[in-house]
Amino acid sequence: MKKISVIIPVYNVQKYIKECLESIVNQTIRDDIEAIIVNDGSSDQSQEIIDEYVKKYPYLFKSYIKENGGLGDARNYGLKYATGEYITFVDGDDFVKKETYEKVYNEAKHNDLDIVMFDISMYYKNGRIQILKAENNNIKENENLNNLFVISNPSACNKIFKRELWENYQFPKRLWYEDLYTIPILVKKVQKVGWIKEPFYMYRQRENSIMQTKPRYTDKLKDIFEVINKINKELKCTKYYSEVEFLNIEHLMHGSSLRFINYDEGKKEIKNISKKMKENFPNWRNNKYYKMQNVKYKIMCNLVCLRQIWILEKILKK
Repeated sequence: MKKISVIIPVYNVQKYIKECLESIVNQTIRDDIEAIIVNDGSSDQSQEIIDEYVKKYPYLFKSYIKENGGLGDARNYGLKYATGEYITFVDGDDFVKKETYEKVYNEAKHNDLDIVMFDISMYYKNGRIQILKAENNNIKENENLNNLFVISNPSACNKIFKRELWENYQFPKRLWYEDLYTIPILVKKVQKVGWIKEPFYMYRQRENSIMQTKPRYTDKLKDIFEVINKINKELKCTKYYSEVEFLNIEHLMHGSSLRFINYDEGKKEIKNISKKMKENFPNWRNNKYYKMQNVKYKIMCNLVCLRQIWILEKILKK
């Protein structure tokens, strides 16, 4: 059994896939890794590049081709073939530092951890790099790590998971915010979570990536309501109530409102968000994680709750 299975969904990333695959080749524990590449119906030359690496490193890479089904569906496809002790994910246009999997695997084994989180380097075309911590900004690090996991950056790519956690569990198909839909709920299945405070994952910021601002409104933005409803159903009535409440504040009231406000069609959804928050979490202002946020964050959340869209727009334009 390999130590880690790396699942790599690929869709039209011929400009970046070599850098991604090279980062796997250069891992310090390469012989203990299997990399499962899932071509999700690419129409560019991605597969030709993949074939080169499979031919050169047949013991490392496994290649599969399927019809396009979206990121979640491609990851699910890869999970079927993963045999490693731990599972992780790398998007085909990103890459990881060479010591990543040796360090996180050793951390997991030494402390008997179900999940190990690590930080992300967001890097831009102009060379700017921004470090994104695994835990939410402004949250005190002395919180229980299982609780922090629920409200952490929900990316599947800055974590390794025991393979058993994915038994009878999958990402949603063709749903935006698929990581948020899937990752926090895993807390119900884990005993111990760890965190290495190093930015191992290199997350490329592309103009045409799925969560960048769109030139036209899309109803896919409303997928957030299905995602949040799922989280509320699974975790609201557990010991993680405060964390679930904050997820609603962070991803529904704050994050999604900032996306909806860019469009005339989306502004009515801000009123819907205000209504849902009042119904589901009427005392949200008392949330301990919300209280740790900065003044601007709190002002924006309150404007959303009060449906003062024109004031919110004015603040955001400054």
